[in-house]
Amino acid sequence: MSRGMLYLLLLLVALLVVLALYWTVIHLHDHPAGRDTVDYFGNGRFQILQGIGHQSLHDVETQNTLVYIVHDWRKAGDRVYAVGKEDTKGRVIYVVLNYRTGSHDVFHEIAQAPMEYRGDLSKLKR
Repeated sequence: MSRGMLYLLLLLVALLVVLALYWTVIHLHDHPAGRDTVDYFGNGRFQILQGIGHQSLHDVETQNTLVYIVHDWRKAGDRVYAVGKEDTKGRVIYVVLNYRTGSHDVFHEIAQAPMEYRGDLSKLKR
């Protein structure tokens, strides 16, 4: 095999690797992030979205807003802990979202949450 053919073969392999990586990144999330997305979790189903003057925690699969106005949030393992307002009425809620299973729990006070969640919830700023 000549040196030119070897060079072309290596170039072709490199191109195929780049295309494979590009395809993987494009198809990695079932729910792609939009320009209003601050962060997303798991396959992109749950997203922190930037609105006008506030952020919200949103389930893009069901189109449900879990937290209308997010004051603070943090990710720990496969969970997202968030505190904010439930709706426009301003009632404060704490949400613990397991983005792998798609389940979430809502609490109006940290004391209502199981002990395993209280440490992470208490670190959030209201």
